[in-house]
Amino acid sequence: MSLYAEYIKERQGFECLENEYSFITYKKIDDFVFIEDLYIKPEARREGKGTELGEQVEDIAIELGCKALVTTVDTSTNNWEASLQGILKFGFNLVNQDKTCLYFNKELANG
Repeated sequence: MSLYAEYIKERQGFECLENEYSFITYKKIDDFVFIEDLYIKPEARREGKGTELGEQVEDIAIELGCKALVTTVDTSTNNWEASLQGILKFGFNLVNQDKTCLYFNKELANG
């Protein structure tokens, strides 16, 4: 486990899946799993790394009996459009928005 993964687990209660090219952070909240961050090194983007990690988190959420995955996109950040494309490709649906944040969920098969 990386130092970053240890930090967010201790500080915020987030779990982290990581490999040499990418990481994803998530937390179970009530009956859903919230995905906080997904990062893929630029040289490994568009190779399915994000989908692989997303599928792992989805499997974990199903094992935990969750009904949905939830995530957000902050439209004030760099490259938010790429994040949006990835989220939509993975099957998330827009459920709400405010000035700079888009809110998404993905219903799970067991939900």
